[in-house]
Amino acid sequence: MTSLQIKKLKMYGALRVLLGTNLAILEKLPNATVLLTALDNAIADIQSNIALQQARGNEQKEQLEKLHDKVVQDAMDASRKTGAYADAVNNKALLKDSQLAESKISRLKDIELIQIAKGMYNLVNTNLEQLPPYGLTADTQTAFLSDITLFEAFIPQQGNAGLDKKNITKA
Repeated sequence: MTSLQIKKLKMYGALRVLLGTNLAILEKLPNATVLLTALDNAIADIQSNIALQQARGNEQKEQLEKLHDKVVQDAMDASRKTGAYADAVNNKALLKDSQLAESKISRLKDIELIQIAKGMYNLVNTNLEQLPPYGLTADTQTAFLSDITLFEAFIPQQGNAGLDKKNITKA
């Protein structure tokens, strides 16, 4: 709901109340019923637009949550499988790099989750030749990257601006 919609709704509502309580004003207007009908239609249009915007916003939130959960699930799946491989070949550095805590990454901000997921994607890609026995293939990596890209495209752009400022400050 925009501030203009709120202002118009309040203004139209106040006018409707004023005209409804002061019938003497309406009697002086030659086309009062037409004006009241137009005013009522404008109020109804604004209210329906507000309801539509709120419904659309709720749908977008739900879709964003589903995408977030899918990226977390994909990252955790890649983490577990890469960790199993690293443990089997006794690669301590890979084991350390592949460890993710689901409770930690599920609480991250969207931008931070994308960074973690891309890091896990890159880690798996560098070891992809050894990981098919653990269920990580080019197809699973393609699906993982697709989920990351979709999630990244769906999040609000102002978050990206904040990340850019943060990265510039670190550099």
